[in-house]
Amino acid sequence: DVRQGKGNVIVNHAMISKRHYNAALKIIRKVASAGYTVSPLVRVFEEGEGFEGRRVPKGKVMIATLCSITLDAILHHAGIPISPMFGGMVQVLERKPLRFTDLISYSGSTLDPLEIFSAKGLSSVLKAVETGNGYVLANFREIPMDAMVKAKEELKKAEKFSINGVLRIGEPNTPVLGVPVRINHVGIAVLGGTNMLTALSEVGIPVEIKAIEGFMDIKEMVDINELSLKS
Repeated sequence: DVRQGKGNVIVNHAMISKRHYNAALKIIRKVASAGYTVSPLVRVFEEGEGFEGRRVPKGKVMIATLCSITLDAILHHAGIPISPMFGGMVQVLERKPLRFTDLISYSGSTLDPLEIFSAKGLSSVLKAVETGNGYVLANFREIPMDAMVKAKEELKKAEKFSINGVLRIGEPNTPVLGVPVRINHVGIAVLGGTNMLTALSEVGIPVEIKAIEGFMDIKEMVDINELSLKS
């Protein structure tokens, strides 16, 4: 509920070794601060804790991040039909999104497209953060053009509760970051919620990433900057 900042959100998660926790936390903070994610909100599960039927093994830590599909849910809750079209890679040039360079259709894949790109090591999220040039994970959605104004209003409300991630909202019948839209529709490019997690593998931290892994009460999550390094 974007009016009250409460309710369940959809999350991704990453499993890492406890010994990599401090390094991972620093990387995730850096990516979140640069704005290459849906939200800085996270939840850390220690060894022995469980989530969605999965228990964290000994010597491991699991980090949950907000999934971009949460934005779909916000619009759907407001009565706006939204169609997930593609997951892909967006080229960032001089800290601005330039274009989608690779796309996988949601209808043509049994796996989450961003999981596929992440597993192939095609992103350069940290490079985009540090130099302003790189490739980040993103999704492409479509909404009816008549819903554009209302969609912008709902997404603006979500920003008050640290939920954002919108790269660009297009105009009716106009391509967005090089991707054409269906007639009478508007395209929306949204950052992937796994960008913070994918950045870990880019620096050599072994990580097991799972996208769209379940629901969590947003009140259970905290801003990444509120977490402390482990001694």
